[in-house]
Amino acid sequence: MTTLWSILGFSLLAIVVSKDSIFIEFSPDEMFSLEYVRNRLKEFNQRESGQNDFVATVPSSDSINNNSIPDINRPISDYLYQGDIFLSPSQADHLLSSRSKRQAMNTHFSAFRNSRWPRDNEGVIPYSLNGFDYNSQNLIRQAFQYWQDRTCVRFTENGRGHQIYVFHGGPEGGCFSSLGREYFTRNAWGQFVPAGYQRLSLGTSCLHFGIIIHEIGHALGFFHEHSRADRNGYIGVNTVNVDPFKVTNFDIQDANKNYNFGLPYDYGSIMQYGQYDFAWNRNYPAIYPTAGHQNYVNTMGQRFGPSFLDVLMMNKFYECLDRCKNSQIVCKNKGFNNPKNCAKCICPSGFGGQDCSVRDPGNNLGSICGSDLKAADHWQDFQYTVGSQNYWPRRDFHAYCHWHITASKGQKVQIYVHHVSGQCDNDGCFMNNVEFKMQEDLRNTGYRFCCNQQVANKSFTSAAELAILSAYARNQQYLQISYKIA
Repeated sequence: MTTLWSILGFSLLAIVVSKDSIFIEFSPDEMFSLEYVRNRLKEFNQRESGQNDFVATVPSSDSINNNSIPDINRPISDYLYQGDIFLSPSQADHLLSSRSKRQAMNTHFSAFRNSRWPRDNEGVIPYSLNGFDYNSQNLIRQAFQYWQDRTCVRFTENGRGHQIYVFHGGPEGGCFSSLGREYFTRNAWGQFVPAGYQRLSLGTSCLHFGIIIHEIGHALGFFHEHSRADRNGYIGVNTVNVDPFKVTNFDIQDANKNYNFGLPYDYGSIMQYGQYDFAWNRNYPAIYPTAGHQNYVNTMGQRFGPSFLDVLMMNKFYECLDRCKNSQIVCKNKGFNNPKNCAKCICPSGFGGQDCSVRDPGNNLGSICGSDLKAADHWQDFQYTVGSQNYWPRRDFHAYCHWHITASKGQKVQIYVHHVSGQCDNDGCFMNNVEFKMQEDLRNTGYRFCCNQQVANKSFTSAAELAILSAYARNQQYLQISYKIA
C-alpha cells in the first residue's frame, strides 16, 4: 500500500539526526505533517519564484542578527511560512490550491479566517511549558498574562483540552508558532485527524519578551503587519536583495479578506519585521518604508512589546470591546475600555491615568519620570538619561519615560535633535530607543532611533499642538534636544 512514506520519499531517521534536531521530540504523525508542509512550501516557492531548483542561502556571520526571528530560524526556514509560521497541512494545501499566482499571493487569509480560539465566556486557552528553566518559564507566563490582562482572551496553564504546547528547542532551537487554532493535522497515511495540541517553539535565542509575545500573537491568529492588503502604501520590498525562494515571505492579503478593522498601518507593530529580515546582504535592506515614511525605518522590527494598535486589533479580532459598551468611563485620546476591567482604559503609549487624559508617569528603574513641557517662540534645551549604564539588560523589562511637549491650540511643535546615545541597532532598536510621536493620530507608534548616526541634527515638526517624546532602555539611553513653536 502506498503511504505518505513513499509519497514524500522521506526518512524519519535522517530528520532526527540532522541539524534540525529541534524536531527530535516530534511524533511520527507530526513528522509526516512537517515534511508534507515542507514539500508544499517548496512547491509553492518554486511556482512563485519561477525557479525549479532550491538553493539554500547561507549568509556570512556578519550578516546575521541574533535578535532577528528570521535569522534565528534560518536553519529550518524551509519548514516555515513567512519566516516563523508553522502551517498546518490544510493551510499549506490552500497556498497551492489557487488558480493563479496572484490568487495564491493574495487570498490565502481565507484559509485562516476561522482560526480564532473559543470566544464565549467559557473559552479558555490551555497551554503548557516544556523544557524551560525557572526564569524562562516566568518570562513566558508574563507574555501570556500580558495578552490576558488587556483582552477578553483567557489562558490557563496545564489545562485540559486542545492546548498550545510551548517547548524549548535548545540553544539552536527556532522561534515559530502555528497560525490560530489548529483543528486538524495529517497522519502517516495522509489522513486528516483532529489535532490534540499545537506547538509553539522558543529556542534559547527566542527567550525575549517581545519575541515570545510575537509568537503568541501568531498562535492567537495574527499574521505579520507587512502582510496587510494596504502594505504597498507603506512598505516596499527590495526583491534584488532577497532570495527568490524567500520573496513569498512578503505575501500580502486580499483587501476583501484583510481583517484589520479599519485600523491604520503601524510600523511599530510587534508583528512587523525589521528592514534587514530576509536580506541576502545586511548592508542593504530587504524592506523599507515608502516615500514620505522614511523616518519609520528604525521603528520596524521592535521587540519591546505589543503596540497600542496591536492590543486594539486583538480586542477587535476576538470581539472583546462589546463587553464595555455600557461603561460609564469614557476614554480620552482614542484609548478604549479594558474588557478585563471596564472602569479602566487602555491608552496609546505616552498617555495614562484611568481615562487616558494625562501623561503616563513612566518607570525609570523604579522611579516616575518625564514631564509636561510648554513650547515657546524661542528654542529651549532639554536632556535626559533613561536607565543606567551599570544596568544589566533583562529580557522582560525596560525603563521608559514620556514627555508631552505642547504648543498653543492651532500651533505646532518643532524638535531639533542634538544627540542620542545608545547601542546602535538598525533593526528595530532592540536594546534602546528614543521615540518621536509627531503624527496627528497618536495611536500609532512614532519615529524611533537608538543612536546618534540615525538622527543627529534632524528636525521634526508635529502635525498638531502636541508632540510626545519617549525613551525606552534595556540598559541606558541618553537624549539631548531643543524644542520651540514651529
